[in-house]
Formats: sequence, C-alpha cells, structure tokens
Amino acid sequence: MLYSAPKHRRPGGTLYLALIKEVAVPGLLSLAVFIALLLTQDLIAFSEMMINRGLGFPGAAAFIFFRVVPLVAIALPFATLVGCLVGLGRMGSDRELLALEASGVSSPRLLGPVLLYATGVSVVGLVLALAAAPWSARSLEASLAEISRTRPGASLQAGVVKEYGEWKLTAREVSADGEDLRGVLVWMP
Repeated sequence: MLYSAPKHRRPGGTLYLALIKEVAVPGLLSLAVFIALLLTQDLIAFSEMMINRGLGFPGAAAFIFFRVVPLVAIALPFATLVGCLVGLGRMGSDRELLALEASGVSSPRLLGPVLLYATGVSVVGLVLALAAAPWSARSLEASLAEISRTRPGASLQAGVVKEYGEWKLTAREVSADGEDLRGVLVWMP
C-alpha cells in the first residue's frame, strides 16, 4: 500500500471572513487604545484653551478631528500588527488552527486572508498619510490662526512666551476669557 499525501482543501469565504474578523477586532481595539493614549497628550496641552477660553464644543470637536486623522495614520500599522498577532495567537492557543489543519486546510492557505486584510489596511494608511494627514495639519493650523485672530488672548497663558513668526509675546496676567491682558511684553526682530 502506497502512502498518499493528505489532500488539502481550499477553505470557503465564510472561513476567510471569520479569520479576518479574528484579526480585525483586536486590531480595531488596539487602534482605539493607541489613539486614546496619543490624543490624551494633545488634549491636556489644549484643555485650558478649550475650557477656560470659551472655545466651545464645535471648536473642540474640530480640534479633536484634526488631531485624530494624523494619529490614525501613525497608529494604523502598529494596530494591524497587534491585531494579527493577538488574533492568530488566540486562535493558536484555542487550538483552532490545529483543528483547521486537521480538517484539511493547510497553514499557507490561512495566510491569504491575513495578507489581504493587512494590504487593505496598508492602502488605507497610505491614503491617510499622504492625503488626509497633510490636509488635517493645514486645517488645524488655519483654525488655530483664526482663533488667534478673533480672540488674540485665547492662546495666551500668563507668564508663557508665545511666538508669532519672529515676534514673541508674553503677558504677566491674562483674564479667564483671554480678553484682558496686563503686563504685555513684545519682542520684535
């Protein structure tokens, strides 16, 4: 009797979707955690301007959106890596990969959906990094410049030197609404 190699089956679309889901869910969760960690640092820096200077909800929402877009472009590759490692690691520890191999599905066949997912996320990350992140940075600068034009004292803090191009400005006292300044010093080139 001759030994014949086991026949490998090609898994169906349902298995591919389940495998993509296994790596996408931890990837999205890790993306949310990365964004929350990175955005917290920026929100702390601008919280005084948002709360005490009357920026309001629309301004705060625009600020958060303009900061999230580049952060997603930065964090997306890391989140994809974490999602793939966690998803496949969980499937391996639960012996799901062993069960799939025992049913005739080879390991290289399982690599296809993961590579498809990673390629799709890479394309999204590339579009975000090349198009959306520069637009977001320009929009954030424009909105902060508009706030500085309409309410010049909103971006000032007492005792902190603020640079406007080559000019430097500091105020000894700044009122809560940013309208009343005392002890203003201006350095010009």
